[in-house]
Amino acid sequence: MDIFDTLYLGTPANQSLDTPLTLEQKKSMIDAAAQNHSELLEILRIDHRSDPNTQDTPHRAARMYVNELLAGRFSAPPGLADFDSVETSSAYYGLLKTDERLKAEFLEECRSLEGRAHS
Repeated sequence: MDIFDTLYLGTPANQSLDTPLTLEQKKSMIDAAAQNHSELLEILRIDHRSDPNTQDTPHRAARMYVNELLAGRFSAPPGLADFDSVETSSAYYGLLKTDERLKAEFLEECRSLEGRAHS
């Protein structure tokens, strides 16, 4: 069994996973992607092995894909918080927001728009 069999996620790329990857799975994925990125650089005739500016590029690029660009695919979704301080008659009632630290700022912005942004 090779690394691709152990990393097979069983879902199309445009869907999130049923369970988030463990740190060990992420590390295995990064290592496999770095190996393939290294191959790509060799095909493109980029000497990443002896050039100090590109020595760690395959691993950096692989980490970027797994930990940043595609992080939402491999991690648990953020928790949701509802706005309990919004009156039930407000147009914003039932609105969900995923970032608690912006909640007060967002509510203040909504209050400033009340009566101007909608009828």
